[in-house]
Amino acid sequence: MFFKSIRWRLQLWLAFLLVCVLSGFGVTIYQLQRVSQLRQIDEELERRVAVLSGAVRGGPPPKRSFAPPPFERGPGPRDFDKDNRHPPPPEGRPPFRGERKGPFGPRDFSISEEISSLFDQSSTSAFYFTVWSRDGAMFKRSSNAPPNVPLPQRLNNTDTRTHARTRNGYREAFHFTELADCVLAGRSISTDLDAMRRFKLWLLAAGGTVLAFGLGGGWWLTSRAMRPVDDISVAASRISEGNLSERINVADTDSELGGLPAF
Repeated sequence: MFFKSIRWRLQLWLAFLLVCVLSGFGVTIYQLQRVSQLRQIDEELERRVAVLSGAVRGGPPPKRSFAPPPFERGPGPRDFDKDNRHPPPPEGRPPFRGERKGPFGPRDFSISEEISSLFDQSSTSAFYFTVWSRDGAMFKRSSNAPPNVPLPQRLNNTDTRTHARTRNGYREAFHFTELADCVLAGRSISTDLDAMRRFKLWLLAAGGTVLAFGLGGGWWLTSRAMRPVDDISVAASRISEGNLSERINVADTDSELGGLPAF
């Protein structure tokens, strides 16, 4: 009887349409708000990564000492100073052609006022940074950085773009320099996630309210539309019971039922 009722069929169809429209509208609004909020955070992180990357690039390379490579044979003083251009090597030290320059190491840098203004190290919910050398060793980090920040994975050796990731309630942006040093800036987004959850609950409440009003209004409209049908059904039942003086009144009906002949 429930599924055979025209009123309930119309009500279910209206409920289905309202749920689809409200769900699509709510999901779209939520995703737009979420993407907009994350984009704003990413822009702040990318700006800090750019400042850190410039400081790392501009810093002096660390000093390294290398043992001088010995010659295959030990030349005498005359062989070493053959053209009388170089003094003989000191006694006890093997001669060498010159100091070797080792590979570029991590670029050390100092925390300038510009960098300090971007990172409030006294607050754990503020922006933080971590810098790794090319061999994966961490050599500088802010005091408010969370412990055990994992080193990001580099896609390829030539990728120097800035990427973003979400990790355990943190939003982080990282960048590999041309010398393979990794610079990362991040911030806790727990407050932002709580705000997004509240916004989602607000959308659900608003959608439920609209759905309730829509179903109530739909029930009132379908009941009003079906009232002439109910009157015709009652009048037909009385006539079938033998009350031949009963008439079906359709003159006052403004719908398509008003076109039925009165009898």
